[in-house]
Amino acid sequence: MMANVATAAEQYLHAYTAASEPRLRWLRETAVATGGPSPDQLDYSRDSLVPLWTWATGQFRLRTEAESVAPRRVPMWYGRGTLHSPSWCSDDTLDLVDGLIYYRAESLLRAVPGARWEVGHSETLGWISEGEPVLTGFDPPISPVRPIIALIGRVYRRLKPDRPNPYGIPSDTPYDLREQFDIDMSMAQLPGTRGPEAR
Repeated sequence: MMANVATAAEQYLHAYTAASEPRLRWLRETAVATGGPSPDQLDYSRDSLVPLWTWATGQFRLRTEAESVAPRRVPMWYGRGTLHSPSWCSDDTLDLVDGLIYYRAESLLRAVPGARWEVGHSETLGWISEGEPVLTGFDPPISPVRPIIALIGRVYRRLKPDRPNPYGIPSDTPYDLREQFDIDMSMAQLPGTRGPEAR
C-alpha cells in the first residue's frame, strides 16, 4: 500500500513539473496581451514580482453564483488533499493563480543553488506537505501552492470588503509576492549557512 502511495506521489510530481513551462509561457503571453509586464520584465528576479503581482491581481474576478466549478477546468492542485480550494475565483482567475504559483517556484529555483523539486516527506506525523510537490534547498521544504493561496485571500478582502473577516486578513498590496519571496529566501539553505537557525 505504501509503495502505491509513493508511486502515485511521484507520478503527480512528474505531471505537475511537466506543466511548468507551458503554464509559464501562457503567463508571459497573457501578460503581453493584457497590458501586463513585458517578457523582458518577467525574468524571474525579485524585482519582477511587484509588476507581476500588481498586474495579475488587477485581473482577478469573483466567480458568479451562476458559474459552477468544473473539475476538468481547474488547476491540478485544486481540491487536492487538505489544500484549501479558492472557489471564489473565476476560471480565468484560477488560471492566473496557477501561473503565479509556477512563477514563484521558478524564481526560487533560480535564486537558490541546488534547489529542486521533490515529493515532500517528513518524519513529523501529519506534515501538511507530505506526498505533495515541494522545493528542497529550504528548511523546511517549500510548498509551491499554499503561500499563494494565502496571499490571494488578501485579494478577496479587497474584492469583498464587506464580508466578515474574523482573522483580520488585510487587503492585498503590490508588494505581497515580493515579501513572500523574501520570507522564502530567509529559509534558503545557501552555501555557508546552516538554514534559518544560522541567521
